[in-house]
Amino acid sequence: MTTIAYHHESGVIAYDSLITENGKVLSDQFDKKEHLHCEKSNDLFYIFGAGTTHEIDLLKTLGIGEQVPDWCRGEMFVLKDGGVSVFHRYVDNGVVVEDELSYDYSIGSGREYALAYMKIGKSAKESVELACKTDIYSGGEVREFKL
Repeated sequence: MTTIAYHHESGVIAYDSLITENGKVLSDQFDKKEHLHCEKSNDLFYIFGAGTTHEIDLLKTLGIGEQVPDWCRGEMFVLKDGGVSVFHRYVDNGVVVEDELSYDYSIGSGREYALAYMKIGKSAKESVELACKTDIYSGGEVREFKL
């Protein structure tokens, strides 16, 4: 899956670059940061997705409160307001939900490791690098994005 960590105080999102499918590594250099344009509102924003390509694509297109199929477990960080606000978009009881983050948070298969490392004082990048050493679905280059 992936490990993506948001360190609130520093305003940094760090993320790995490993993508897998059916137990195979497809790439360890994939940039999981995506720049999108919303035609309805004319907003530009970034997303950092965790889950399958289908789950991430679904969460990009559905609005808050919309129903999702039972198989969708994806989640993402969404940067809005010119990259100043960070939101966690996920599925809760079959609907798309989004919460603004004002604290450290991480998503993906290595989330628990990364969050624990941030709680003991590691940066977002250090936390993802350390999570990659334990989580078999996270790895490759660790990149940073500063808000």
